[in-house]
Amino acid sequence: MDSFESMLKGEWYLSNDAKLIALREKAHEAIKIFNEKGDQSRLKGIMGQIDDSVELTAPIFIDYGCNTYFGQNVYLNTGVTILDSNVVKIGDNVLIGPNVGFYTPSHPLNAEDRRKGLERSLPIIIEDDVWIGASAVILGGVTIKKGAVIGAGSVVIGDVEENTVVAGNPAKVIKRI
Repeated sequence: MDSFESMLKGEWYLSNDAKLIALREKAHEAIKIFNEKGDQSRLKGIMGQIDDSVELTAPIFIDYGCNTYFGQNVYLNTGVTILDSNVVKIGDNVLIGPNVGFYTPSHPLNAEDRRKGLERSLPIIIEDDVWIGASAVILGGVTIKKGAVIGAGSVVIGDVEENTVVAGNPAKVIKRI
């Protein structure tokens, strides 16, 4: 099994693998062109799924692209970062505020293992009709269910139930919608 397959299975892998570096470089070049020229069509060749109903506001940063899937009518405000070492699936009618971060990878607690370049990643699932406020952080392994609202500046480390508002660090339920 290669590093890409291990990465998507949530197993430990070497982030400095040549295949992974090549995939990131391809995505970074397309993102650079998008950020400079606003040409969203260049992203279609690198993304897992994106169509014309998705609106991205430059600048953005996406690590691989091929692991990110956008539903219909998604809006990403400026400064969004998606580190998609694993699947990041964003449902339909999702609003994402400025400077939001989606971070699927994590690193070993042991410093020796970190020096080796080991990494592990878990998927992020955003269901339909979710609103994520400015500067929120969504960590790997999280599912945000339909209709949820994430308060600005929140750090989401666990699943969010349907039709709830969460906020804080770590994010906690504030109220039900």
